[in-house]
Amino acid sequence: MTRDFPIPPLRDLPPNRLAQRREHLLLEIAQPPSRWPLPRRGLLALVAAALIVVVGTASAIGSVRAFFFTPGVNSQIAYIHNPRAQQKGDKELWVMKADGSEGRRVSRIASWGHPAWSPDGKKIAFVRGYRAIYSVNADGSGQRRLARDAGLPAWSPDGRKIAFMKGFGRQAAIYVMNADGSGQRRLARNALFDFVPPAWSPDGREIAYRSERDGNSEIYVMNADGSEQRNLTRNAAFDLAPAWSPDGQKIAFGSDRDGNSEIYVMNADGSDQRNLTQKLEINHSHAWSPDGRKIAFLHGCCLSAKLYVMNADGSGQRYLNEARPSQDPGGLLGWSPDGRKIAFGGHAEIYVINADGSGLQRLTRTPTANYAPAWSPGQKK
Repeated sequence: MTRDFPIPPLRDLPPNRLAQRREHLLLEIAQPPSRWPLPRRGLLALVAAALIVVVGTASAIGSVRAFFFTPGVNSQIAYIHNPRAQQKGDKELWVMKADGSEGRRVSRIASWGHPAWSPDGKKIAFVRGYRAIYSVNADGSGQRRLARDAGLPAWSPDGRKIAFMKGFGRQAAIYVMNADGSGQRRLARNALFDFVPPAWSPDGREIAYRSERDGNSEIYVMNADGSEQRNLTRNAAFDLAPAWSPDGQKIAFGSDRDGNSEIYVMNADGSDQRNLTQKLEINHSHAWSPDGRKIAFLHGCCLSAKLYVMNADGSGQRYLNEARPSQDPGGLLGWSPDGRKIAFGGHAEIYVINADGSGLQRLTRTPTANYAPAWSPGQKK
């Protein structure tokens, strides 16, 4: 039996207004923080509902390695903690055990964006001060800057490379670097900044991303060296947030081509594009389970969003719990490596719930905000 958060429901923004403002919001959000024209709290709540799609933890979801891991006693969750009551100011990177115990700060200064675990679970890449990518050991030691004027880091499946974004708005580009920050080079221009990191294919050979180079927001894929960039969606609608299935055969993405923000899936070559959710209101933040059989997503806008799970073909959609994001433009959902649990941010705290909707557990208890949970890779079987 599921339990809802005891918070009065808030009015949703009408889907038609949200669709009209989506592109405008992307351009606003892409500016440096000092130039944001709207109050951050309201803006980020809207973005979390409409645009943020969580691909899961960078080291587990979208990688075939997930098939060979179990949580184990050493499984951890990294997350962002805001020590202040307001959205303004620097955040902190924290790590805790998967049961919520032994929480510890590993970096004093962080910013929005979900922490990205290395595939071996030893390091975390994160954004610091809105302007630079850093890495740190899971115990808080060895912090180092990897890239200036950069964000949205995504580890390659073998842990040797990190893809990331540089620039804002239509000037954004995808870069890649070695895990130590060396060898930085640009792979693709005109890669739109929308809070979703570049998505590595599970075999590490390709990278999916969003671009408007053809005059419309589309899903593209390229080889990991930047060659053979190609448009997969080819639709007049607004398409965004690609997420590879763990076996690399399919890509889930968001689109409003049917008049509402829905979750779609297509083959990795762009064929057979299908609407999975087919629900009224907004559907977003899709995250594949590690075995590729399920997709978790959020249904509804802003602070009235609800957590659902469905089969990979869209059938069997099941409500799990309220999931009211707070101050969270970087990551809402994270599957445990064994696919049994889902971590999510709700009403400024981190929760976990069993994939069948049972066992809701609150992990953090602070007077301010916690969000963007990222589950570490588990232990090899």
